[in-house]
Amino acid sequence: MSENLWLEKACAHLIPALPLWIIEYPCRIRVVAAEVWRIVQARDIKHFERVTEFLDVTYTLVPRLVTPIKHMKIMFGLQVSSLIL
Repeated sequence: MSENLWLEKACAHLIPALPLWIIEYPCRIRVVAAEVWRIVQARDIKHFERVTEFLDVTYTLVPRLVTPIKHMKIMFGLQVSSLIL
């Protein structure tokens, strides 16, 4: 399992920019989610824009995945973190 996750993270740079990806393959979603998680864990501020974009797209496509209040809090927290740091 960890080998698959490593492979997905290694191939994450091959995924096009978020607005352009077409959700055809579930593997793409897993790869982008792994990349977003890596960005958040590393606190890589210059890529927080990608994280917020991914969260917006995910929330738009699957609104019941997270409550609206929780989504707002996460987005606000990311935006504040990117401003402070």
